[in-house]
Amino acid sequence: MDTLHTKRRNDEYELHGETIADPYRWLEGNGEDVEAWVAEQNEYADGFLSEIPFRDDLGSRLEEVVRTTEYEAVVPRPNGYFGRVRPRRGPSVLYVRETLDDERRELLDPNDLSDAGRCPSTGMCRVTTVRSSPAASRRAGTNSPTSAFSTSNRAAWSRNCPSVAGRTR
Repeated sequence: MDTLHTKRRNDEYELHGETIADPYRWLEGNGEDVEAWVAEQNEYADGFLSEIPFRDDLGSRLEEVVRTTEYEAVVPRPNGYFGRVRPRRGPSVLYVRETLDDERRELLDPNDLSDAGRCPSTGMCRVTTVRSSPAASRRAGTNSPTSAFSTSNRAAWSRNCPSVAGRTR
C-alpha cells in the first residue's frame, strides 16, 4: 500500500504582527474536504491494522491496562478529608474521612442517583464541588459532612439533575 500524502495549502494568518504559514490549517475545520481526508486516513490505517493476527487480543489487553482505577488528591476541609475515586468504569465516587487515619466511607455514588447513574433529562450527572462547611453542618443540624452535603446542596442537585430532587444519602 502506498503512503498517503496530505495536500498542503497556502494558508497564512497573522499573529502578533508576524505572518504564520500553516499549510495544514484546513484540517482544523469540519468541511467535506476534512471528512474525506479522515475517511481516507481511516481506510489506509484499517488496511494495515486488519492484517495484524493478534489485533483482537492486543485490543482486549490494552483495554484492560488502560482502564484502571483513578485516585484523585484528598482535599482537606474543616469537617473532614474528601476525595474521589473513579473506578475502571463509571463516574467518580466521592469519599470522606474524618481524619487521615480513618477508613474512607462513601459519601456520594452517582450510580445510586438514578437507574443508570445518569440524569434522564440530560443523560449525565456529575459531582463538581463539595461545599460542606461548619455553617452548612449547623443548618443541617449535624456535624456530619454527609448530612450537610445532602441538605446544603439539594437545590443545586435539583437544578442540575431533576431526577434526584429531594433525595438524600
